[in-house]
This record gives sequence, C-alpha cells and structure tokens, in this order.
Amino acid sequence: MKSNLVSMAIASAMLAVAVLTYATPVLLAIAWYRRLRSHPSNGIRVKVGWLSLVLASLGFILLVVAIKVSPDPGSPAFEIWFAKWLKICSVVSSVALVASLVGVGKMQWAVRLSSAIPPLSMLVAKALESRAPGSGRIVGFADISNQPANFPDCR
Repeated sequence: MKSNLVSMAIASAMLAVAVLTYATPVLLAIAWYRRLRSHPSNGIRVKVGWLSLVLASLGFILLVVAIKVSPDPGSPAFEIWFAKWLKICSVVSSVALVASLVGVGKMQWAVRLSSAIPPLSMLVAKALESRAPGSGRIVGFADISNQPANFPDCR
C-alpha cells in the first residue's frame, strides 16, 4: 500500500513537471508582454527582476535547443551530451531563480516557476529512460514508438 502511494506521488510529480514544461513558454510570453507594457521605476530590484526574466527565458531556450540537437538516446554520446546540457541549463536556471527571488516586477511568480522547470524537465526525461528488454540499448522518448509491444498473453 505504501509503495503504491509513493508510486502515485512520483507519477503525479512527473505529470506536473510535464504540464508545466508545456506551460512555460506561455507563462514567459505573458510575463514579457506585461513587463514591456508596464512603466516601473528604475531601482536595482527592478533591474534584477528583468535579469531574472531574461535568464529564465534563456534557460527554457537552452532546454529546447538541448532537445532538438540531442544525439540518439542509444548512442554513447548521449550520456556526455545529457550531462553537459543539464549542467548548463541548471546553472542558468539557478541564477534565474535566485535573481527572481531578489528582483521585483509583474508576473515575478511566473518567472520563479519558469526558472525551475527546465532542469526538472530534463531530470524527468532522464528518469523516464529505460533499457530495452534483452539488450543494453537505452530507449528514450524518440525510440518508444519503434519498440514492439511485449504484452503478456492474457488467455
């Protein structure tokens, strides 16, 4: 029973990260729109708020680029690639998160949320990888549709 609760909690967390990954560009676009239309003061905290918005946007762009240019998940280069992009994305997103905690501006809550999503999304993607049965080949998102279904015979 306890194992089922833990499994449901993990699945719910993964689902939340997946939904927030797709919501991040919308949140960032709305934040950019509202910030560009506002006329705030020129204090240091406002400038840090702008910096956090720029870095959160950069962190999400790095996530998208990392997904688009990734090698085949079954290749040996994938592990090296993943570690490199996870570090880059995590550093940019961490700086954005710290800056968003200090800075002020419209939709600052969305900037905080958007800066936390890219590294979490990459970690969830890594957690969802699995090994193909009977081989050492890693199966990622791109390879799942190419795998034959191994359903047990239910007769």
